[in-house]
Amino acid sequence: MVEATRLPVFYEILAAGFRVSAPEGENVRAVLTTHIGLAPGYLEMRVQTVFLNGRAVDDFDQTMIRAGDVLALSSAMPGLVGAVFRKESPLSRMRGVAIPDPEAAEGQGIGEMTLKLFNQVAKDLGQDFLSSGIRVSAAYLRRFLAAHPELAFKGVRVGGKELDTRQLPEVLNVAADARVRIQSG
Repeated sequence: MVEATRLPVFYEILAAGFRVSAPEGENVRAVLTTHIGLAPGYLEMRVQTVFLNGRAVDDFDQTMIRAGDVLALSSAMPGLVGAVFRKESPLSRMRGVAIPDPEAAEGQGIGEMTLKLFNQVAKDLGQDFLSSGIRVSAAYLRRFLAAHPELAFKGVRVGGKELDTRQLPEVLNVAADARVRIQSG
């Protein structure tokens, strides 16, 4: 488990995004609540701004997820920008929205998407995600660790294989495109 005092260091990873498995063709609400595990009440009350591939999402039930999508979650943002991008905002006409894609509903199976957590959402959910492990690219993790040499990890998996944490720098140099699962400690 990440100590609360060390969690802010990991906000960078949470905001940059990490990979999660999600069924293709499911709506945003189902992916976030059923498959990722967010409480429905939390999604409704605390997550005020959602972007799918850079476009605001107002309707969690009609907007579908596909493999490779990027879903960003934020609590209410301040000021005019926050008011414009907040879900179901009366100012939503000032911005574009994610348009429901009927082809996305045809997806079958499990794919990977990128999940990004910002501000209060990262504070509320970050520890749970980090404690269960997140998947990031080896290249990104290499850059992150270079910027934060004070960090240590209790568990490192590459390609499903548990590694001694001392092997991590060598593995990251060789496997730049591999997905790395990290668990902070």
